[in-house]
Amino acid sequence: MTRQRSSFYCSACEVSLMQWEGRCPKCGSWNTVEERLTAQAGKPVAERAYPTISELSLLGDLSVNTKLVSGVKDWDWVLGGGITRGSVVLLGGEPGVGKSTLALQVIGTFARQGVRCLYASGEETAEQISARARRLGADGSCALLCDGDVTVLHEAIDQRLAEVIVIDSIQAFSDPSLPLSRYSATYLRTIVEDLGTRAKRAGVTLLLLSQINKEGALLGPKAIEHLVDVVVFFEGDSDSSRRVLRVSKNRYGKSPEYAALEMDLGGLRPATELGVSDGPRSDRPGRVRYPALFGSRVELVEVQALVSDTCREASARPLSEGFDAGRLSLIVAIIDKVLGTDLYRRQVLVQVTGGIHLVDPAADLAIAVAILSSCWDRALPILWTTYGELSLLGEVRRVRESLSRLSLVRTLGFERVVRPGQAGGNEEDVVDDLVRALYRLGLGDCLVRAVG
Repeated sequence: MTRQRSSFYCSACEVSLMQWEGRCPKCGSWNTVEERLTAQAGKPVAERAYPTISELSLLGDLSVNTKLVSGVKDWDWVLGGGITRGSVVLLGGEPGVGKSTLALQVIGTFARQGVRCLYASGEETAEQISARARRLGADGSCALLCDGDVTVLHEAIDQRLAEVIVIDSIQAFSDPSLPLSRYSATYLRTIVEDLGTRAKRAGVTLLLLSQINKEGALLGPKAIEHLVDVVVFFEGDSDSSRRVLRVSKNRYGKSPEYAALEMDLGGLRPATELGVSDGPRSDRPGRVRYPALFGSRVELVEVQALVSDTCREASARPLSEGFDAGRLSLIVAIIDKVLGTDLYRRQVLVQVTGGIHLVDPAADLAIAVAILSSCWDRALPILWTTYGELSLLGEVRRVRESLSRLSLVRTLGFERVVRPGQAGGNEEDVVDDLVRALYRLGLGDCLVRAVG
């Protein structure tokens, strides 16, 4: 196939030009530039090559990957019964929270079951890992690799040297062949994508350990979460032995899901409760216990609030620990608008005890009551509780698993449960706005005195 192409030449000196001009820039002649049409061979149109479709399979004829049960009870439970063979699991947490300890315990039990395991570290020496493994009682048949070159992992996966491979941590491994900055998200995404593709093809299970940034997101945050099958956050307070497993994504089970662990010198063990089961039984201003929802579990959680007058002359931003600061600011604004208080001029602090981070909307009413209890110096009876989501207009909205929450607190002996509209129990405790909730909780006289 040919096509016509337009060109411009000077008839005096035959120089080729990009466009028509009145004077030739080379020889200086006037009106010598003319247009000529030349034939140009076009590129042949290639026939579109369609990929060959392999034989289709019926969903019912395909086998389901089996689970690898580690024996670390709550770890297996949050993953839906264990790690699925051939999956890629991302475990993220702050430095020192216990990610390496948990990974060693998990593959140590796998090794005792005869599963070929490999622990690859790009940060620690073999002596350090061996010492920790002995302290935890991990099986000595687990292979160890201390090399930060990711191409070595490629070889281990392609040759199926192990059925389960732990990579600690993914940020510590590099690929010399990549022409990218080692600290860019694209670099990390490329490494994770390559490892995941090879592992899927070889049927190898990967457990990737990852650090988190100051905002609590995985380093290389959303750039790698879509490349893995399961995302688990390992959280905890450095001053407490309590640790919380939080599954935010699981292609083989339910999410979100939560579990609690206790850490000691022997490693991690299941905690009896995710929330609080004992502790101070005295009623003090600013303390409220309420039934919180963690995935499919309902646990009793304690929230504490402190309202200080030290910032009376200036606007202060509410501070929180274990609860979203933006949500707390919203609750304070609702209280000020609906009740006419002046909390915006005071310092409001809220803490969730036990190193737990709450994302449950039902915590709104409990936190609001705790703030007002501290502000008015009136304690809530220890066997009274409340829960519900607050709207911007001060309405109390219904929440998920209300009957399960009610059943838990009744089992624990709570006498009054102020909650949003839901059948069951004392109907007098069912409220639809913040003001009615305060009166039902015995704070009505405080409200009258505070706002007149």
